[in-house]
Amino acid sequence: MLKAIKSALSKFLNGLAKSSEKEFGNERLDCCKIDRPKKNN
Repeated sequence: MLKAIKSALSKFLNGLAKSSEKEFGNERLDCCKIDRPKKNN
């Protein structure tokens, strides 16, 4: 029972991490960068 909960939580967190990486990249999150759209030069 506990292993099933741990597995489900792990899958959820891994999915969350992947979506965050896709959205924000690998760099450290900064509130100034999150609030402002990227400039396309």
